[in-house]
Amino acid sequence: MAHRRTRTALRAPALLVDADLTKFATGWRATPTSAGLPHVRLHDLRHFYASGLIAAGCDVVTVQRALGHSSATTTLNTYSHLWPTAQDRTRAAASSLMRDAMTSQPRVGSC
Repeated sequence: MAHRRTRTALRAPALLVDADLTKFATGWRATPTSAGLPHVRLHDLRHFYASGLIAAGCDVVTVQRALGHSSATTTLNTYSHLWPTAQDRTRAAASSLMRDAMTSQPRVGSC
C-alpha cells in the first residue's frame, strides 16, 4: 500500500510546508526546546495565528481561507469567542466618544 500523506501543504502562509505533515510535526517538537522556549505545539501556533488575524480585524472568510477550513462554520465553531460582539463594539465606541469629549478643547465664539 502506498504511503498516504496527511496533507501536502499547510495553507497558513506563516506555516507553509511542502512536506509530509507528520515529518514536519516530528521535527517541530525539538525546535522550541533547542531555542530555549517552553513546549509549543503546532496547534498552539495555529491558534496564535488565527487569534492574531481576528485581533487585526480580519473577517470570518479571510480567517477560514488562511487556516484552510472547508467552511466558515468550522472557523466560527472554533474561534467565534475571539470576535468582538456588537456589545463590545458599542462599548468601545461609547468609551471613545466620552474620551474625545472629555479631552477636546471648548470652542470659543462658535455656534
